[in-house]
Amino acid sequence: MRQIQTDKPAVIYARFSSSKQNETSIEGQIQACYNFAKQEGYKVINEYIDRAKTGGTDERYSFQKMIRESYSHQFQYIIVYQLDRFARSRAISSKYKE
Repeated sequence: MRQIQTDKPAVIYARFSSSKQNETSIEGQIQACYNFAKQEGYKVINEYIDRAKTGGTDERYSFQKMIRESYSHQFQYIIVYQLDRFARSRAISSKYKE
């Protein structure tokens, strides 16, 4: 039997970028992230959401807030529905990987 750890503090980051997506998209992303967190034993302590913001830049309010708050070491993991919700560019993604 697999033992689930519960001492893995995490946050959820969700984003939609265009008129093709909307709040329903955010709700679906967040629900999927909570399901994953529960299954894998992560404790979600916060959510960061950017609405109608492209992932092609890191100039997103909630994204930057999440990055700033990560320096406090209150959480160790960021859960996203898909990696492209975090960033559309490898350069941006690798810049914040640590």
